[in-house]
Amino acid sequence: MNVTPVPSLRHAINRGGRALFLRQAFGILVSTIAVIAVTRIIGPASYGVYTAFFALAFLAQTWGELSLDIFLVRKPGELSDRTVHQVFTLLLPLAFVTAGCSSRSRAP
Repeated sequence: MNVTPVPSLRHAINRGGRALFLRQAFGILVSTIAVIAVTRIIGPASYGVYTAFFALAFLAQTWGELSLDIFLVRKPGELSDRTVHQVFTLLLPLAFVTAGCSSRSRAP
């Protein structure tokens, strides 16, 4: 009988931590290259305006979610269909309101 050893918890955590670190480092590298490319294409002044509007859009998105995604993840026990439908019912009109506010605040 051939039994494969089960890796220890410490080994699994170290392996997962390395994978997450490499993924994060790769994401930072790609983001840095993208920032340099976009800045060269549209210029520093336009990039500042782009960054400001992007920050406002991100803020609107975060506000529009009302942390309901975190509520769903942290809710103890099984999620009932009713709970999922309630969250959807809250998020749908908030998405339209957030999109409407964002489209009304665009630059002339």
